[in-house]
Amino acid sequence: MSDFKGRVNMGPYSTPEIVSDLSRDDVCLYMTDAWVEPHGVQNPAIYDCFPKFLKCSLNGTGDTMPRTIRKMTGGVADRFSIPEQGDTSAKAISPTLPYSTKISLKPEKRIADIPSA
Repeated sequence: MSDFKGRVNMGPYSTPEIVSDLSRDDVCLYMTDAWVEPHGVQNPAIYDCFPKFLKCSLNGTGDTMPRTIRKMTGGVADRFSIPEQGDTSAKAISPTLPYSTKISLKPEKRIADIPSA
């Protein structure tokens, strides 16, 4: 249909002000479809999405860090009634923590730096 030339321009709808305001809303949850591949082409969203909300939390333009982590984990599990998931406490049956405690806001490698498979 689009011959793989279609694009979605979200820029006008995701300004820093809009992202900041929405990130603080009580009903807002965060999601991403990105994960780091051990090799090959990476999804550029691994450098955005969750890292963006963590950065906003750290620099004071987003929600608090506890609420930010909750919106990435337990908040989503609660919203969709998924029991015993998304708890980040040490007592959790299935603990979920999206990042290590040593958060780096700058990726060590960019997509162009990663060799293809």
